[in-house]
Amino acid sequence: MREGGLDAPIRHPIDWRDPDFTDADKIEAELRHAAVLAKLGGIEETAFVRVGGETIRGACPRPTWSAPARPARPPSVQFIHFPFTDAQVATFRQGGAEIVAGFTHPEYAHMAVQPARFRSRLVAA
Repeated sequence: MREGGLDAPIRHPIDWRDPDFTDADKIEAELRHAAVLAKLGGIEETAFVRVGGETIRGACPRPTWSAPARPARPPSVQFIHFPFTDAQVATFRQGGAEIVAGFTHPEYAHMAVQPARFRSRLVAA
């Protein structure tokens, strides 16, 4: 993976000649990591932004690869589009409305209230 690139990071299996190959704690950590990732499939489809009480569901562009060329794992970077209406954009820009971003995935439900300085920076961009 190159710095600043959009390539997915590669997790290399532990080399059998590496001393970590027989380290039970490191192998257990790898298995836990793989188990967590396996449960998070489709998380990008549960993203949302709430502006002033209105929820905008994220929309993911569908990949253009064909079935034989599909990668073994989904990419670690997902681009999610939030189709705001003109009224929602106006509410976002004017300030004062609470902005919450989050996910409703059954294995990772999370919400974060965005501070005013975050909104200000986005509006200024």
